[in-house]
Amino acid sequence: MSYLLHIQFDFTGKTGNLSEDLAVAFPFEAATQKMNNLPDLKWKIWAVNTDDPNQVKGSGFYLYPTRQAAERRAEEGRATLPHFPGVSNVSTTIWEVLDDYSLATHAPVDVPLIAELP
Repeated sequence: MSYLLHIQFDFTGKTGNLSEDLAVAFPFEAATQKMNNLPDLKWKIWAVNTDDPNQVKGSGFYLYPTRQAAERRAEEGRATLPHFPGVSNVSTTIWEVLDDYSLATHAPVDVPLIAELP
């Protein structure tokens, strides 16, 4: 069984250029390095919703092998993300993944932990 953690937040940049504002809040090297060092993480998807340019939503989708690992990351996200520039209204949801169904439709749920990769 796998667990999908969704962390969502409102994002308001200072420059009006989403790419630049995200780079300030989440510097690429530091942000990706941190995610690659998270214990028990299988993968993370980074996403933004810009349907309404006045109300940009940022999201992270994380796959974990245990609910406990997903809960740890959810707690950390709720505690730390509000301190990032432009981030507010952080919420988290943990979903139990239906692995058999997901594997049948080629979802990458049976991958190793990032820490186990070369």
